[in-house]
Amino acid sequence: MDANAGLQREGMQQTGATQRASLGFQTAQQRLAMDKETQGFANRAAGQSEQLRNTLLDPNATPEQRSKAQQSLMALQGKERGPRWKTSVVPGGVDALGNKLPGYGLLTDEASGESKIIQPGQVAAQQTQDPPTKASLVQGQVYQTGRGAARWNGTAFEPV
Repeated sequence: MDANAGLQREGMQQTGATQRASLGFQTAQQRLAMDKETQGFANRAAGQSEQLRNTLLDPNATPEQRSKAQQSLMALQGKERGPRWKTSVVPGGVDALGNKLPGYGLLTDEASGESKIIQPGQVAAQQTQDPPTKASLVQGQVYQTGRGAARWNGTAFEPV
């Protein structure tokens, strides 16, 4: 009996080892497939870069073709010239005298480091416009109001 139990235990251990080895093999295969796909992307990018460099160095290329190739090459390398603005909010606080200080928005161009401060209400003030007159409102039409979407019934707005 003890010999039979020993054989069963040995069989279970070997089965477990086989399953673990199989999982390890599957994981290695998946990793290899991902590496192969990544290498394919890198090879295509290198080929595109080479074509663009050849266009830049081609003496017969027009200035327009060279300019386009230069822009495409910079974009492919992640070095676009255009400004890339990142927004952040600087919270308000309290000064040394206990006066409350308002917060403000900050726009930063990641390419050049240039910053612009946006005071509270500055953007909203630029986008505001005079409300339409009652005569210009169309009965039954939905408008975007300060309280959300509302339908004009001819005399007043009704929430939608």
